Amino acid sequence: MAGGGARQRLGQLVRIRLVDFKIGAALTTQGAVSLKGNALVNGRDTVPQGWDPTYCDTIGDTTKAGIRTRDSTQVSTSGRPAER
Repeated sequence: MAGGGARQRLGQLVRIRLVDFKIGAALTTQGAVSLKGNALVNGRDTVPQGWDPTYCDTIGDTTKAGIRTRDSTQVSTSGRPAER
């Protein structure tokens, strides 16, 4: 028997590092945005269905914008779009 029948187990320690993506809005862009028809952009924090709210640390933060861009004149609308 090769190796004398010994067994070897390998283990690995893993550290999970949280990443701060600096999300400041529901939609962040550097270019033009055109909202048409009944488009809705909602900047309110909510927990997506099926997610554990323990990992969502911004719940209740109402300071986020619906749309964030360097130049607000680059946002155009037509029809009945809404931003919340």
